[in-house]
Amino acid sequence: MDDDVYVRAEDVAHPVDVANAASVATLAWMDPLIRKGAVQPLQEADVWPLRTADAAAAMHSRFVRHWTTERTKATPRLACALWCTFRTEIVVTSLLYACSAALTLVQPWLIKSIVQYLEHKDEDGPLKTSMGITSGYGLAGLLASASFLAVMTGDYAQAMAARIGCNVKSIFVDAVFLKTLTLSGNAKATLTSGDVVTMTTVDSEKMLLGFWMGFWALIAPAMLLVIMILM
Repeated sequence: MDDDVYVRAEDVAHPVDVANAASVATLAWMDPLIRKGAVQPLQEADVWPLRTADAAAAMHSRFVRHWTTERTKATPRLACALWCTFRTEIVVTSLLYACSAALTLVQPWLIKSIVQYLEHKDEDGPLKTSMGITSGYGLAGLLASASFLAVMTGDYAQAMAARIGCNVKSIFVDAVFLKTLTLSGNAKATLTSGDVVTMTTVDSEKMLLGFWMGFWALIAPAMLLVIMILM
């Protein structure tokens, strides 16, 4: 009889909980799942469980601390409580997006410098490029590095934004569920099941998409402004 016991992916810890910094930064912890999906269709049991830090209980503990403080104010604001809960993640994601945008904007200048290097002739005198670098290998290396880092920081920022959105959605659904359990009889009479379903599906999905895509509402205009200034 075989002593090996089949262990489902959903029964083990999430790989991010044990991954090193390089694996987290490059999203290499997803490689086993991608390789398996390339061989055969993935099943629900192939997907890992949520990280401990992303579980609903952990999110509830983080959020309720700030929401309790916010409720002591004359006008409690959900946005402020969410900001206090995810302040670090939001700032880091914004910086990563800004870094990716900056690296993307510098690439046209590098390409222009490479073209100037290739078109330069000896009789034209000393070589001058837009970047002030006269080494062709140096310009090519900088362009490759800028492209790689722009994609890496942008992808990681997108992953972090999606994670924040999922966490906010989890908090929102959890808060609605707990609130319905504590409503009085009169309050329940004015609240229909449709209202609850809307809040836990449509509204929570808007929260997810807002955090997932909302960073571009700031980054895209900033990039456009920089382009207009530098043109």
